[in-house]
Amino acid sequence: YLKDDQEHQWLKTCQIAQDLVWCMQPLHSQKDRQHWIVTAPKLLKELKSGLQDVSYHTNTLEETLLAIRTSLTQAFKNNNFDSEDDSASFKSASSIINAHFTHSAVERQLALNNSEIEKHLNLIDELPLGTWVEFKLNTKKLRCKLSTKLDEADICIFVNRMGLKSLEKTKEELANDLLKKNAIILEQGMIFDRAMSKITSSLKLKASA
Repeated sequence: YLKDDQEHQWLKTCQIAQDLVWCMQPLHSQKDRQHWIVTAPKLLKELKSGLQDVSYHTNTLEETLLAIRTSLTQAFKNNNFDSEDDSASFKSASSIINAHFTHSAVERQLALNNSEIEKHLNLIDELPLGTWVEFKLNTKKLRCKLSTKLDEADICIFVNRMGLKSLEKTKEELANDLLKKNAIILEQGMIFDRAMSKITSSLKLKASA
């Protein structure tokens, strides 16, 4: 409200909160049920948009929305539908709810990606300093070592073999790179073997010269 009172965002936010509370309450009339059917899908869209605007945890956003959706539908189903009209209304409402709340292929893929990113974030948390990582930068490959992890800022700093800073990545950026195969964690033994192979080849060339 203080930031921009002309757009009435404060009033809109209050209305969303009121709608959420109302949708979780028992429904007492056919009018209430019809209002719920219209309000709940819009409410979920508003919540998703609002959470994205405030940069809510992207890794758990879909899980949070799924939990809200489940709670809303369960609250709706907890109402008693005694008469035939009420029963028919319930079946009709259920089909509409499912139609509105069924995740699209894109949303399912996003949820899957978020789950995979979460795994990579956990991997990064366990990654020891000194680990070598190979990054794909356009057509080039950059191999550098994890030098520092700044937990307060969620930043990883990488250096080259001379100890000079090469890259700086947030944990989420690094997780996305790992997910998209734009970054590969190298095994120490593999790096050593490759280095020894290069040294051996170089010595052989010098000996034959």
